[in-house]
Amino acid sequence: KPTFHPLGDFLNPALALLGQGLKKSPIGQKLDFANHPYLCKGLKCNF
Repeated sequence: KPTFHPLGDFLNPALALLGQGLKKSPIGQKLDFANHPYLCKGLKCNF
């Protein structure tokens, strides 16, 4: 199991919640942010 920077540990749940919120909003459904897991993977790589 890889270890991530504490900031990454904080941001990933926050991003997940944000993604859930976007998925439920009309704008989020249009932009489809929540269906791009590579964004989270890219953020994890930065920490």
